[in-house]
Amino acid sequence: PETNAIYFPISNNFGYVLSRGTVIVGNTINLHLIMIDEFTKGTVSVKSFFDVPVGRDIHITDNNRKHIKANNSIVNLDFINIPDFDIISRTAKKPEQGFTQNIFETPATTPDLGGETYEGQQLFYACFQKGSTASYKLERIPQGKTNYTIDFSNLNSNISKYTYPKTLYGATITHADIQAWGNSFLLFNYTNIFNLDNFDIFPSSNFDIFVPRNNFELLYFIQSFTFNNANHIYNNWYFSEEIKNNINLLDASLKTTSRVNQLPVIESETGTYDIAEICFDSENFSWTLYGASTNNFYIPAFPIDVTDNFPDTKTFRQLFQSLDGGIVKIIDYSNFNGYEDVLNMHLNDTIVKVESNFRTHEQLFSTK
Repeated sequence: PETNAIYFPISNNFGYVLSRGTVIVGNTINLHLIMIDEFTKGTVSVKSFFDVPVGRDIHITDNNRKHIKANNSIVNLDFINIPDFDIISRTAKKPEQGFTQNIFETPATTPDLGGETYEGQQLFYACFQKGSTASYKLERIPQGKTNYTIDFSNLNSNISKYTYPKTLYGATITHADIQAWGNSFLLFNYTNIFNLDNFDIFPSSNFDIFVPRNNFELLYFIQSFTFNNANHIYNNWYFSEEIKNNINLLDASLKTTSRVNQLPVIESETGTYDIAEICFDSENFSWTLYGASTNNFYIPAFPIDVTDNFPDTKTFRQLFQSLDGGIVKIIDYSNFNGYEDVLNMHLNDTIVKVESNFRTHEQLFSTK
């Protein structure tokens, strides 16, 4: 806020040097990365990093710019020898899309959505739970075929069961998923081996997750658990070689007060977290604000040369006022010590290490 905003377009493999004392005043800067996608309904996405210390290198990685994903061939699938089961966790269309439910057909494989098709050269996964036991099938779909049949007559029973409570500290679980990777660098596609929002399919106060053992395609796991109570959301995220059973919720004494056409007023317990975030997300506009605390956020005044390039000639303020609300996130990382460490993850090429964990305390707010 102490200086006029300056801007420049970012080109690949090009560097920019900003010097304090000339165009920058103060010991920190606020950095806004604005991405305008002209090919997807003219969407605008903004990432705002507040209180970035002067003297840092900032790398614009693939996480902060648009890129195109290569398409694989599409194969029509058939299935034979489907076993009797109570619950199935399976992928659909591609390995990153998984469903846990009590029927074989998924919301992505209904006839009106094209039925059972899959990306060639990708892993297909299905785990059949029956009572307290389970077995699974992991098969790579061949590239270049039009049709392919998966036979479930021979399933792998080398699998471990993990049991979790549906309620923890007065909060009820609303989502759980597990992504499995073949390498610790999280390269290439992951396989979604569990993904559940409707926990009524488990009749008891607990639910079970079965995870393959000693499969070289599924060696590293990202677990995500979300719990809700009347006013708050809690999320736990783990990256490890072993599935974690100890879910601990973060309580940052978060209190969020909504304001019309303004950012919310946020209160929180200092010292309990590494970074604070405010997230907005609509069909054509998203904005995420990152800060060291909850009281340094504000709505930026972007130069008119920037906002004139927004789709439909809308200003940033107009895009913001089209939103209904958002969510505040207080985040504590196990392997980062404070805001500057977290900035390295967002603004540099920091590799997420095995045995990483973060916990969030979140609350929804309205801008209407």
